[in-house]
Amino acid sequence: MVNSNSMSDIEITQFNAKFTQYQGNQQGTTVRALLQNVLSNNITQDDDDRKVSVTGSVEMDKNATSAPLAGISTGETYTVSIIYGTSGSANAGLVTEIKIVRKSNVGIGNGSGYGNTNK
Repeated sequence: MVNSNSMSDIEITQFNAKFTQYQGNQQGTTVRALLQNVLSNNITQDDDDRKVSVTGSVEMDKNATSAPLAGISTGETYTVSIIYGTSGSANAGLVTEIKIVRKSNVGIGNGSGYGNTNK
């Protein structure tokens, strides 16, 4: 699908690949690399329709000048979801937002191996 930015399907795929490789469950160190990647993209883009925002457990505006790395713990696991521009919009088919959510430790228990033994 070619969008109104006149990008070819190949160009859209190449643009999106910078971000889609991080989709799914990721360790904090990988999420930090993703945030740096988004920041680098946004700083170098002249076209606002090709800038990407970050929402969820950490937030980064499309015009941010630094990545919120302090909000990501390297020892935690996060779920990364990709949101695309809608058909007919200037950024149709392009990654427009990345949602990063820290996975909870529900069900981990108290570390004894037997769940929560507090009564």
